[in-house]
Amino acid sequence: MTHSSLFPGNLKGQDSSFFDKYMKYFTRFCIATVLALLIVPAHAPADVSGIAWGPYITGTTTDAATIHWKTDIGTTGSVEYATDVESFSDGSIETAPYTGNDTAIHHLRLEGLEPDTRYYYRVRTGDQTSQIFQFDTFPPKNDPVTFIVYGDTQEPQDGQTQLERHKPVADAIAREEDPLFVLHTGDLVNDPADMQEWDRFFLSAGDVISNSTFYPVAGNHEYLPEKDSPYYRYYLDIFQAERNYSFDCGSVHVTVLDSNPGADFYSQEDWLERNLSRQHPWSFVAFHHPVYTSSDKNFGGWRDLRDLWAPHFGDASVDAVFSGHVHAYERCEADGIPYITAGTGGGGSYPLRKPGIPESRVQIEDTLGYVRVQVEPEPGTCIIDYVQVGRIVDGEVVICEHPRVMDRLVIRKNTEGFPDLRSGWEALFRIRDRGAFPGYYTTISDVAGYFWERGR
Repeated sequence: MTHSSLFPGNLKGQDSSFFDKYMKYFTRFCIATVLALLIVPAHAPADVSGIAWGPYITGTTTDAATIHWKTDIGTTGSVEYATDVESFSDGSIETAPYTGNDTAIHHLRLEGLEPDTRYYYRVRTGDQTSQIFQFDTFPPKNDPVTFIVYGDTQEPQDGQTQLERHKPVADAIAREEDPLFVLHTGDLVNDPADMQEWDRFFLSAGDVISNSTFYPVAGNHEYLPEKDSPYYRYYLDIFQAERNYSFDCGSVHVTVLDSNPGADFYSQEDWLERNLSRQHPWSFVAFHHPVYTSSDKNFGGWRDLRDLWAPHFGDASVDAVFSGHVHAYERCEADGIPYITAGTGGGGSYPLRKPGIPESRVQIEDTLGYVRVQVEPEPGTCIIDYVQVGRIVDGEVVICEHPRVMDRLVIRKNTEGFPDLRSGWEALFRIRDRGAFPGYYTTISDVAGYFWERGR
């Protein structure tokens, strides 16, 4: 069969325009068909059981931890774990099956673990297997502890997402050397009813919360009472969290409170007094709303909470109090206790009034970063650093080439376990960086801010 019989007259010049048009559409049809075969699987299953969120870790102790993950549909699954990576190749792993209902959000408690031990794990669900992650069980009382504090990772109202603002902070935290846990001071997302923002939260924080234990604090954006309570219950279910709780990690005791409107502050006060009644080598408290702040919007802080809770902090010799809500970094001091606001996980920047409140010691605005806490039981030292990851310049995120310590607080305790008297400023350098960021203070060793040994 000749071409002329296929396209009568066209190759003879009788209707070349028709032939060109025909070939153009025929070519498009062929390309579309090939792409469709590449994109659409030969058999698309009705049920998709892929891991949508996680895995992520909460509730770690010296001998247990809880692994969570969310799937696209309700399904079963399991967690495989071992103390070395090689076990996944030779099959000498432990397997913990998920025995709950076929729900989308899974919580699986691993028990009988060894203290102060690194475990490697992966999640199996449906026909999908996650990559291998890791976590550390908590150490005995006298071991050193490093942990991270940050918050307010919700998306701002300027069109930027957590991927642009939260993820750089989380990526820097993931590069820290083995923090035992991460404490989030609240406002994980802007709208708890927005499942797409939850997707972006877990995508941004994934490398952190898959490899370190995560402890959330309820922020006002987890509540959104005008949208009814199911969304707050959803936050609690995601992390199996309590409104107020405490935990121990080595020599560190952490107390978490709920500072949101609608919470029962007075019953929490009774619980707080009992919780702090036992002496701990190192004691920290976290809640969302700062009781001391130079924020232009809430100048002075939440005085009702301060009047109710702060006396117990002093009675128990709490070493530091962490909060968020204000999207800036500020360190205040009252009655010998540092109050640190670090709502710099990605939310839109808030201005701080200058001069600040009398208790204010350090202010950093338009910043993205986190707090690193390093506790050394021997010789009784705690170093609290604010690590800046980026700056907000004219509304745009500018990531630092290397994260830099912008503020440092050193707490030293005597042999009786109480802080020594304040010795004053050991070193104070304020050298203006005349480079990319006006107002960016660094020391001559590129360690910025204040170095302060304090006591009370």
